[in-house]
Amino acid sequence: MRLALLALLALAACSSTASAPPPQNSAPAPRVPADLGHLVIVTASARTDATPGFVPITSQVPLVDPAQQMPPNTTVSVVDARGASGTFTSNAPTKIAFGCDGNQLDVTPLAGTAKLSPGIAWALSDAAARPTANAPIVVTMDSKAAYGFGDLSVVVERDPKKQDHGRLRFVVDDVDAGTFDFERTLMDGADPSMAKLDLREGGPAIPVALAAWSIDGSGHPPFLVAIERPSWEGTSIEGWLVEAHSVKQIEPMTTYLYQCAF
Repeated sequence: MRLALLALLALAACSSTASAPPPQNSAPAPRVPADLGHLVIVTASARTDATPGFVPITSQVPLVDPAQQMPPNTTVSVVDARGASGTFTSNAPTKIAFGCDGNQLDVTPLAGTAKLSPGIAWALSDAAARPTANAPIVVTMDSKAAYGFGDLSVVVERDPKKQDHGRLRFVVDDVDAGTFDFERTLMDGADPSMAKLDLREGGPAIPVALAAWSIDGSGHPPFLVAIERPSWEGTSIEGWLVEAHSVKQIEPMTTYLYQCAF
């Protein structure tokens, strides 16, 4: 009887432990704004190594929305690729010089007094958002390029066998969150030797990580990442949402900027 009672007590203790409610002090999941806003461009008079990122050749209009998704008098908070921020208001659409042969780019200019670093910036309508950003640590070789943003690394690799193919990898805390293949196809008349990807040289189809913002300001995921993907006649700017174990492209953020035919 004593043994049976001990067995019942042990079983009750196990059942009690198994049915105990989970602790209530776990951290809430990071908040991703329902509206992720837009990627905008802080312009400069020239594109240099000192100002990495996408910079149209103009300084007459300091900040522009190249997707023209903001109607006039829209107020947004803008955070650049190094974390500086300010409030800006959209104006009427205009054109700026971009590319070659007198090409012009249709943009919506944004007015404000905050000083932002040339390159890509993030414009949000969510006033409660407090994203942070740091300039990337960049390491490039002919077969691999890596962009370090703290907990996040964006890695671009050339396929060792098919050298016109490559992979874009998003790595969070040393764990792959998502991998995406890409390929360089030649335009008519291009030299066949140009099919080989050289990640140090860059060029058509090779993605470049311009900026990454920690959305909740913690320095941890989720991140919004800005990727530039050149083509033969222009370039695309893409927005990617990177969470701890998943990655997806935010299609409404993607903008194609025509430069000129080569």
